[in-house]
Amino acid sequence: MPVPRRIAVQCHKCGRSYEINKKYATSKYHGDFTQIICTNCVKSNVDVRKKISNAIQEKLKDEVYRNKQKQGLILKHKDPIYHDRISVHLRKINVDPNLIEVRRQTYQQTLATTDLPLVISNRSKALWQDPKFRQSVLDGMMQDEVRQKMAEGRNKQSRSSKLEDIVSRILDDLGVTYVPNQTIGYYKWDFVIEHKPRKLLIEVNGDYWHRQVAHVIKNDKSKRTFFERYLSTEYDMYYLWEHEFLCHNKVVDKIKQWLGVAQNIDFNFADVTYHQITAEQSEIFLRAYHYLGSKNGYILGAFLDNKLIGVVVFSNPVRFESVTNLNLKYAQVLELSRFCISPQYSKKNFASWLLSRATKHLLSVKPDIQAIIAFSDKTFNHNGTIYLASNWEHCGVTPPDYWYVDNQGYHMHKRTLYGHAIRMKMKENDFAKKFGYIKVFGYEKNKFILHRQQNKIQEIINAISTDK
Repeated sequence: MPVPRRIAVQCHKCGRSYEINKKYATSKYHGDFTQIICTNCVKSNVDVRKKISNAIQEKLKDEVYRNKQKQGLILKHKDPIYHDRISVHLRKINVDPNLIEVRRQTYQQTLATTDLPLVISNRSKALWQDPKFRQSVLDGMMQDEVRQKMAEGRNKQSRSSKLEDIVSRILDDLGVTYVPNQTIGYYKWDFVIEHKPRKLLIEVNGDYWHRQVAHVIKNDKSKRTFFERYLSTEYDMYYLWEHEFLCHNKVVDKIKQWLGVAQNIDFNFADVTYHQITAEQSEIFLRAYHYLGSKNGYILGAFLDNKLIGVVVFSNPVRFESVTNLNLKYAQVLELSRFCISPQYSKKNFASWLLSRATKHLLSVKPDIQAIIAFSDKTFNHNGTIYLASNWEHCGVTPPDYWYVDNQGYHMHKRTLYGHAIRMKMKENDFAKKFGYIKVFGYEKNKFILHRQQNKIQEIINAISTDK
């Protein structure tokens, strides 16, 4: 009977069981397998990882070695069996919510505690300053195979833009019947609404394409002329601009005004359910109703009749000092970064009801979290009433900062305006002047904190009160 070449051993550090070559294990450990450490534990050591990294960097300096590795990878990926096996494995990993959450938290913690953002920024700048690199990227994009893949990718994408998805979300929440991307005459219109006494046409325009690209501007003028000649007796036409979506509630208020909609929907709290959702599921909702837009993190969605009516996002704290001031570790604190309820479902006490259940749920599924912090911005009339009603502790204020306000009084966050200006290839001040935004100083922010122990004590008090 042949002697087995591999034997089962156990890592004494992490407890993982795996198989190892018997001859190798005997020669290295001399029969004492109790001190075996697996490869994963060895590589987790910082000094070992640094040593491996340095060795790889030295190898990569050899051009012959680099070319050999490159050719080997090319041959591997040309093998359809290998390619399919890797694709299946990656798809399985990328849809695992637990793994996605772990990766996200690890990356956020790395960004907050190291100089990685600066390293990435400097490396990217150095690359793009190299004319050879820029030319290589351009040459790669001009290849027929690459252009074909890009075309196939565009065909798979939704025909509606993110802005149009937001408008669809608002119209759905308002219970409005509409037809998206309907052709009337020679043109396609973003939204056609059968409304009395006159029908509505709503056009959603991006700032860059519809204000700076000549042929798009020309087409818009022709479209407007067609409307005035042939449709103006039957329809009203309205525009929504990209920068208006960045102002808190401005788009919602404009659509309500055009439709004459003002009433809220009544419901019972007992009919509301909540569970964890993905960032993709919450993105359109937050961009429609929250002044800071979407945010990644541990996300809870509140549902009424399977319809999303509220979103609560817990994420890693933006300011590292917010954690150190509490004498806690970074991984022990989360920030309530988004709390948003659809305007149609804003009802007395619903916000504090949802906040209380969201925090209890979070603390039950994340035992390592010792505290949750939140900031209420007085600029947007958020005075922190729901936190006080939910027994959070007021622990200070942050100094006021500047915001932007348009001529109708709608606010825009400075980071939102700055980011949009960059995408438009404009300076912050130039963008503000062009679109009529005025810089003003907002109010201070109230800071609140909920400790895990504090939450447990309150639960006991509530249980006693209920028994009485």
